[in-house]
Amino acid sequence: MSVETEQSREIRRYLLGELSEAELYRLEARMMVDDDFTSEIGIVEDELVDDYVAGNLSPDERSKFKHKFLRTPQGRQQVSFGMALRDYSSGMKPGPSGGTTLRRLEHNAHRGTVAAWIASQSRLAMISMASVVLLLFGGGWALVRMRSLDRELEEYKSERSMLLKQLDDSEKQLAAEQDRARELEQELQPTKERLSGLEDEVAALRSQKGLGGAGQSGPEVAMVLSPGLERGEGTIKTVVLAGRTSPPAVELNLPPQNRHSSYTVAIKGISGPEEALPGKFKPLAGAGRGRVLLFLPLSLQNGDYRLILSGEPGGIYVATYNLRVIH
Repeated sequence: MSVETEQSREIRRYLLGELSEAELYRLEARMMVDDDFTSEIGIVEDELVDDYVAGNLSPDERSKFKHKFLRTPQGRQQVSFGMALRDYSSGMKPGPSGGTTLRRLEHNAHRGTVAAWIASQSRLAMISMASVVLLLFGGGWALVRMRSLDRELEEYKSERSMLLKQLDDSEKQLAAEQDRARELEQELQPTKERLSGLEDEVAALRSQKGLGGAGQSGPEVAMVLSPGLERGEGTIKTVVLAGRTSPPAVELNLPPQNRHSSYTVAIKGISGPEEALPGKFKPLAGAGRGRVLLFLPLSLQNGDYRLILSGEPGGIYVATYNLRVIH
């Protein structure tokens, strides 16, 4: 067997069908543009035939050679020519490279014939080869692009799934916070009710500030009212609001044997709606007769009014007091 270069070994593997798809694609593409390389293929092919005729191929190479060459008329003709050449040169003394040198000389002598044979091949075969190359290239690009699109689609699906999960988690968290807010509101309801009661008590205490204690002077009382009409020279008691900067104090005498812990008062004009005064009112401490102190709103208009007193707890009616307001 001849001494081989890297290129001739690759060509030899090509002729025996041992190249990978990528190697085959690269080699056939070079054949289309490099005439010298095409000629080298012819030389290596002849050398391969010589090695087969001389029995220099390994069993595996010999099997591949038969499969590639002896199944076609052209291949069998090449083998017959190689055998004839071997018989012709059997009487000659081989040189340093043996039959390979002779084969290369013979090939160079007939290079024109080989070139003519290559040129005589159908142009359709070359066009077909070019089409195959283009199809392989285009198919490879399409495959790469499809894989890229598949990868982008998977990334989109993964991102969409993650966003949907985040949205679901946010909705669950919002629902939990809303439930917690409702629970807190229910827990705070008794506190709100208690606070409202305290505000009523504070208002009542403010209305009675400074009253009932020994040595303490209370606010100036504008009038004292008893249940029913108070007649003074045949008129209802009158309170003047003109020029006042603070609400006038009014004392209500409680009916005998009427002792509630606290009272509420509503004020009603002759033709207007009934309106409750804020807070609860406690009986004045230290008074010989039960009394309740309240302050009239400065917003009252001219007219006659009724003060309706109710006892607590229960809102039990106690008495009605009459007065007149002028400005």
